[in-house]
Parts: sequence; structure tokens; C-alpha cells
Amino acid sequence: MSSATVELNIGESPKLDYCNLYCSKLKNPIYKNFVDDLNKDRKKDMTFFYNNLETLKVKKIRPYKGICYDAAAQYNMTENVIELITLNRYKTFIDHELLHMASTIKDENGNIYSGFIQLRGENGIGYGIDEGYTALLDDRYFLNRTEEKKTLNKKTYCLVKYLAGMVEEFVGKEDMEDLYFEANLFELVDFLSSYTSLDEAGQFIHNIDIILTTYEQARFKRRFLCLKKFAECNLFMAEAWYARVTQGYIDGKLTKDEYKACLEDIKRMLRNRVTIGHFPIQSYNTEDYYDIIKRKVDKKLIKVRKRKDTTNTN
Repeated sequence: MSSATVELNIGESPKLDYCNLYCSKLKNPIYKNFVDDLNKDRKKDMTFFYNNLETLKVKKIRPYKGICYDAAAQYNMTENVIELITLNRYKTFIDHELLHMASTIKDENGNIYSGFIQLRGENGIGYGIDEGYTALLDDRYFLNRTEEKKTLNKKTYCLVKYLAGMVEEFVGKEDMEDLYFEANLFELVDFLSSYTSLDEAGQFIHNIDIILTTYEQARFKRRFLCLKKFAECNLFMAEAWYARVTQGYIDGKLTKDEYKACLEDIKRMLRNRVTIGHFPIQSYNTEDYYDIIKRKVDKKLIKVRKRKDTTNTN
């Protein structure tokens, strides 16, 4: 993989010891249905949602220069406002924006933490994976709101949603959801970096940001840059999986046959192909990249084992 070019400025999100459960707005069917449907499989941490709901505003706005050119709604993290461009279609878009609101908090210094976004001073990161995972959750819990939603969600944030799904598979569904509602990019990056490196994990998150801004949200889509960044993201996930299953095999958690099956899955991952319209977005399709990953991770694991052996000897 290419060396990291993004400078990380990620901190731990604030932890609150209070939760406003008695907001009168909870009587509104829009918010009540949101809470009920989101918690239908298991209870989520709704602390940020309840605390933000008291001051939340929903208003109609005109499109302006700073908004994504084809957006119908957006959540203003700074002002705690859901901005709707089309009021008559709010049922299609409101839950997606409420997910953003339900995962947003500011710290005492004005830094914003929203899902997997961190805006600390002038440095912002995590917009791509946050938008992708918000879209994934919107599909999971609210897809049947309107017929329009079923159609639009198939065409919205496809690539970043796909990558967010890959990360969720690696992290685990419940853990990934918990990290999102805790606005905990810090621990997500820490988990990913334990199988790769901090620089590579940061670059991975940054690459998804690039896909969001240059392809998913752009009027003039930079497809070849998107292709390159998608391939790099896929390669990162393949490396993380290889490190994880190899360590599992070394530790005796996987049998030899299970390990071989996992390695075949990783090879298939390197051949992943996603088509947007008629344009194919494909990962690296060569055994060379698998061999690079194998040599890199094996070398890293050998160093780890040597350190352990030295420690045990001493």
C-alpha cells in the first residue's frame, strides 16, 4: 500500500453522564417511530439523540453553494438543524438526518463528533465512512418508509456504503453500531490499526472521504481517482483480514482448513468489483498484491513472536 499522507488529529469523544429522557418532542410520531424502529432488534445508546432533541430544529431552506448539488436534506452539525430542501418529501429523508443527529456531540472546546466524523478545529476526517454507515443504517431500519426511499437508497452513497459494510463485517455489527452512536472514530481507527498500522488506518478513512467528495457528492465525478481509492481501500481491508486470520491460526483459534478457506476469501476480496451505472469500479485483480500482503504481514507477525519469545525468556 502507499504510505499515509493524511495527518491524524483524532481524539476520544466526550462521555456524558446524563440523558434527557423527558423531551416533549418525543410525543411527535416522527421521533417516536425513529426511536422504536431503531431499537427493534436491540437497544442502542440514544444519549446524544435525547440530548439533542430538545434544541433540534427542522426547517425549509433554499439550496445554497455549500450544500451537495443534488441533496434534498442535510443535518447541520454546528447548529443542530435538519435542513430540508423539499418539505413534501421529508418522510423519505428525515430518518437519515436523524441518524446524523443521534450520533452528534460537541465537546467543551467546540470540537464536533458525529458518527465517524471528527471536526477538531479546522481538521475534519471521517465524512466518507460516516455517510456510508449512516446510509447503511438507514437501509437497515427505515427503508420501508416510502416507495421513493426504496428506489433512491439503491442509488445513493453506493460506494461509501459498500466500504462501510466491509468495515462492519470486520468489526462486528453490534460493535460497529455502538461506535457510531458513541461518535467513536478514535476506537474504530485504533481497532483497525491493531491489524495494520495507525498511518494506514488513517489513510484508509481519508481515502473513503476522497471517494465521497470526488465521486458520490460531486457534480463532475472523478471516476479514475475513485477507482484508485476504492482499490486502495479494498487492499487495506484484505491486509487487515489477512493479519487477523493468520494471527488466529497461529493462536490455534482456526484449524488449517478454516485458515485456507479464509485465505481464499481474501483472494476473492482482492477481485471485488462494483458497478455504478455502466462504469466498473474494480479492485486490484492480481495475485501479486496478495503476495505483497502475505510478505508484509508475515514479517510483522514474526517480529511480534520474537518480542514475545524474548520477553518470556527474560
